[in-house]
Amino acid sequence: MRRGRSIIGLVALSLSLGGACGPTQPSVSDRVTLVSVRYVRTRPVVATAAIVSLQYSIARPEDPFRRPSIGAVSLRAVDDLTFVYDYPQNFSVPVDQECTFYVEDLAVSPYYLAADIYVNDTRIRVEKAGNYEYGRFKVDTNGRVY
Repeated sequence: MRRGRSIIGLVALSLSLGGACGPTQPSVSDRVTLVSVRYVRTRPVVATAAIVSLQYSIARPEDPFRRPSIGAVSLRAVDDLTFVYDYPQNFSVPVDQECTFYVEDLAVSPYYLAADIYVNDTRIRVEKAGNYEYGRFKVDTNGRVY
């Protein structure tokens, strides 16, 4: 009888410790590396400006406080209208999580632009906030932007 209680107690202890030793944070979601990032200037140039930059906010679901990765990168001019990021593979975005891209192009606007940003050759959707535009997108496991 005493031995039976000991075994039951040992099983109960191992089950409770097993649950306590499990992951306490969500597991890292699947991520996709971007293939291309492009901005097409569709507004008339009204000022001289040297740099066109892409600002970003990429979800980090593995962060316990849900803090995004934020930053900015310079875009390279292909011609007078098209600007690209030469290292899109540096963007590893989580599958099915909202990401935000917008461009600062002071030659055409003092406000953020997003109407003509293409990720993986797909134009991203735009949300407006006053004069500012923010491009939003998600990617699936195959890298398809939606």
